[in-house]
Amino acid sequence: MTRRRAPLALAVTLALTACQPEPAPSTEAKGAEGESTEAAAAGPLLLPIDAKIGDFVAPPDQSEVAAKRTPWDNFTTADRLVVNRTDMSPTDSLESKWVQYKADPVGSMLKDGKVNFQLVNSMYRADILRFEDRKKIVGQMQEAVAAA
Repeated sequence: MTRRRAPLALAVTLALTACQPEPAPSTEAKGAEGESTEAAAAGPLLLPIDAKIGDFVAPPDQSEVAAKRTPWDNFTTADRLVVNRTDMSPTDSLESKWVQYKADPVGSMLKDGKVNFQLVNSMYRADILRFEDRKKIVGQMQEAVAAA
């Protein structure tokens, strides 16, 4: 700290320590007009509950069902083709991905190292992939992995 600022800092410090904090607010319960009342001191306001609303019923435990689910359970063929642009480099556009996957679906998936479910769905819709060809496609993937 420079010598010119030292007196200013000392004055500010003394002024702040001399200030008295405001007293804490009263914990006494206040009524609507600011006066203490017995009702306010008794506790929180209880509002009437509609009689048509029944008691809370906890949902059934579905832990066993949840343990059996897989990521494939969430995939539907009705998903639209939407590519997460944050997942791709700027030079790797949707159009180039589509051309690449359309030309060689198995090789493209292996090259990417992951299955892009939205592109696979679009290939099913475009009749590039068929459910009947699944054994052939899986066989091609296994051959490529074994050769690598």
